[in-house]
Amino acid sequence: MAYCTQTDLIAHFGQKRLEQLLIDTEGDTLASADPTAYLTEAIAVVDDEIDGALAPHYNVPLSTVPAEVRGLAVLGVFTHLALRRMETYTELDRTLDERYQKALAELRSGKRRIADLTISQGLPVAVGSLDPHSSRPYTEGSTDPDTINSGLTDPLDRY
Repeated sequence: MAYCTQTDLIAHFGQKRLEQLLIDTEGDTLASADPTAYLTEAIAVVDDEIDGALAPHYNVPLSTVPAEVRGLAVLGVFTHLALRRMETYTELDRTLDERYQKALAELRSGKRRIADLTISQGLPVAVGSLDPHSSRPYTEGSTDPDTINSGLTDPLDRY
């Protein structure tokens, strides 16, 4: 299932802008053989990119498409189509592409989460719990002076 459709693209960017992006690079007409061939290819490429970014944390492909993923797919398809037409590539197109690439990187790294999805992969293995003031794991009753407030002793006892 595609993460966005032609209808989504028209709703976000308008029919005229979509047609401008689908114009054959050889001339000023829509691609004669199949004007949606570029669109179909761009949607498939973006779906693969999004799946690649989500795969470390979620089961892909997604069976239902959350609004955030749909919006990211629309942005990705738009930037892929805009990159085809470098002679009309604008600063806005560049900004949208940077935003798209940043979102993919954040999804890949786990910095960005999709609210409607359940994380199913790539979770760290718990070894005790984490101190709220440090990223170092500790176990209850630890006497290691490097751990901060294991919850069993007063942190000021060391002073």
